[in-house]
Amino acid sequence: MKEKKKIKKVKVRNLIINDYLELKESMIKSYQDFPAYWKESQIEILLNKFPEGQIAVVVDGIVVGCALSIRINEE
Repeated sequence: MKEKKKIKKVKVRNLIINDYLELKESMIKSYQDFPAYWKESQIEILLNKFPEGQIAVVVDGIVVGCALSIRINEE
């Protein structure tokens, strides 16, 4: 059985493109039965169009998850 690591610090902040490699790794680990992940170009588009809507979850300095969102213009 794997030894559980104790979490020291959890931080929620805006996602930045430099987070991509850690984010990709967390997506691959999270969806092992369905190997899919967002491509860097897709994340970059979201960050360019709506940066405040892209959130990173950082545990002990490593991006382990995110909340990605889009903005819909309803007129």
